[in-house]
Amino acid sequence: MNILTDMLPSFVCINGTNYPINTDFRVWIKVTQAFVNRCSDGGQIGQLFFELFNSVPNEPVEDIMKALFEFYNPPSKMAAGNKNEAKKRQFDYDYDDELIYAGFLQQYNIDLTATNLHWWKFKALMNNLGESTQFAKVVGYRAMDLSEIKDKEQRKWYAKMKRLYRLPDNRTEEEKERDFCDAIAGVF
Repeated sequence: MNILTDMLPSFVCINGTNYPINTDFRVWIKVTQAFVNRCSDGGQIGQLFFELFNSVPNEPVEDIMKALFEFYNPPSKMAAGNKNEAKKRQFDYDYDDELIYAGFLQQYNIDLTATNLHWWKFKALMNNLGESTQFAKVVGYRAMDLSEIKDKEQRKWYAKMKRLYRLPDNRTEEEKERDFCDAIAGVF
């Protein structure tokens, strides 16, 4: 699928049947946040399905989820990504909402509160917000590998920026404990 030459999809294909889908970026941000926050609330998931489809397809849930994931991240685009990318989250749609809004307004003159954008268009623009936006600067601080900075003062400054702009830790206490134990086990 080429965003420049092909019509952007307005449906997902599940078991050979095309189902119309809501392509608005706002809905897909909600989907993203539900997955990031590991939503297990059946009511919230049901509400998201209602927002995505006019009526939920009578298909196995696994097949619906697979089709939604492929729409969210087309396989051709996933394969093209950098395999060495850090797996750690660098931004959050809820926490960074103002930075994202301001970045779109600054760079593209797009008021996200007053426009409709297909999810794929939104992602293309989002992925290319320039270094002059505060959003890109903050993401850069979060992604900075301090071990690569040789100058002590510069490393100290970037460490301060990483702390200042770090994302909140949304893990449960059990997840924090498990991650701590895994980190300790990795040392030995």
